[in-house]
Amino acid sequence: MTYGAETWPLTKKVVHRLKVAQRAMERAMLGLSLFDRIPNIEIRNRTGITDIVQRAAGLKLGGQHVSKGGRAVEPSDSGLATAHWTQASADHQLG
Repeated sequence: MTYGAETWPLTKKVVHRLKVAQRAMERAMLGLSLFDRIPNIEIRNRTGITDIVQRAAGLKLGGQHVSKGGRAVEPSDSGLATAHWTQASADHQLG
């Protein structure tokens, strides 16, 4: 959903459209409709997804981003993103 976010102008209109689209996708993932009247905060807590506007703003600024799986993605000198993987849990043994 954030493909090309580095070039997007983050105007109020774009921010609103991103938020509406993300909420619709999260509701679809959970099998909910607007008639269920579940607050957006509750839906966000259930899905655990990062806010799309924060992610797009971070991509625009070129900051470091950490995904839920422990992968840190940061821009490199070549302009391509470099992924760094970390072990998620110390109790988990390899092999």
